[in-house]
Amino acid sequence: MNVYLKENFLLGVASAATQIEGGELHHTWNDWYHKGKILDGSNPARANQHYEKYLEDIRMMQEMKIQTYRFGVEWARIQPREDEFEKEVIAHYRCLIQELITAGIKPLLTLHHFTNPLWFEEKGGFTKEKNIELFLKFVKRMVMEVGDLVEEYVTINEPNIYATQGFYSGNWPPAMKSPKMTLKVMSVMATAHI
Repeated sequence: MNVYLKENFLLGVASAATQIEGGELHHTWNDWYHKGKILDGSNPARANQHYEKYLEDIRMMQEMKIQTYRFGVEWARIQPREDEFEKEVIAHYRCLIQELITAGIKPLLTLHHFTNPLWFEEKGGFTKEKNIELFLKFVKRMVMEVGDLVEEYVTINEPNIYATQGFYSGNWPPAMKSPKMTLKVMSVMATAHI
């Protein structure tokens, strides 16, 4: 079967850092795993080790003729404590982005994809408007660090899913079941995005 794509149509793939990178990090999903709350027992620290094997993954994308890659950076890895940014981790992501560009793959960077550093979560995360400033500090730092390489960003991936799963149904961290808090989180995330 021949597939004809329109001119300027980009064929791409997407991922989330927590789902693919691996690593025992201090974020909500590693914490969720250690509390025994991931239904299938999957350990985010295992994942498929994209953080170490990104060059292999980029080669496979190149072989598949992928033109764009939407990927996330792991906030808890970059900023493990409120006032600490890991320069080596930022350099790692810059290297990943450079490799994508060299391979002819356009990077589309997601800054938040369902996972919070525990220090941010302990301050109330996106349930509090005052915490927007903390998120923006991270966003500004990342744009400063990779803005010369990245043209497009996803500020917050699916804030409605994050809010409903974590604050309405309680299936994801922090496992609240509050319609009022769900709406509050959606509002705070919308403001953070704007």
